[in-house]
Amino acid sequence: MRSFSLQALAIFFASASVASASLNVHNFCSYPIYIKQSHNGGCNKGTNTKTCDGASPPFVVKAGATYNLPMFTDKNSATSVKIAREQNMGKVTQFEYTPTDNTMFWDLSDIDGAGAARTGSPFKEANLKVSPVGKDLGAGTCKAIKCKKNEVCKDAYQFPDQTATHSCPMSTTTFTLDICVPDAQFTRREVEVGFSA
Repeated sequence: MRSFSLQALAIFFASASVASASLNVHNFCSYPIYIKQSHNGGCNKGTNTKTCDGASPPFVVKAGATYNLPMFTDKNSATSVKIAREQNMGKVTQFEYTPTDNTMFWDLSDIDGAGAARTGSPFKEANLKVSPVGKDLGAGTCKAIKCKKNEVCKDAYQFPDQTATHSCPMSTTTFTLDICVPDAQFTRREVEVGFSA
């Protein structure tokens, strides 16, 4: 019987953890939402990963449904997951992330939420929450953030130089994005952190 070193096992489990990185989008809205993603500065891709923008229809998350979007895990490459109320993706909230050797950096951005380079949120009438999932939840800024409906979200980027980037150890590479969270569920106390705008 062949034995494995502890180091080899650690590398295996770390790789397995990173390989299963995902963004679980829960749509509590009464309408569908649309998702495309741009990886490493590339074009916006949807269901057809070989073509861009108009030739690649967005992923559709129906009202009341959940969609599991696998995350890219190649180190030091940035990805923007663009979430919209309209299929043309004109106004988006963005979940952005960059994995490194030891850390997953992530944020929410409303910078293009009212159209290209115009700040706002296409989900301003909805409660929105992003929660990291994993054993290191609560370490540093690895905490849930909430954007309350009808308020400017100080935890999401409203302008480029704002401090709104969170970080989690690479053992925490699964995230939950809840959109249109019911008020009672949204106000439950959880581990969270805020930034000053």
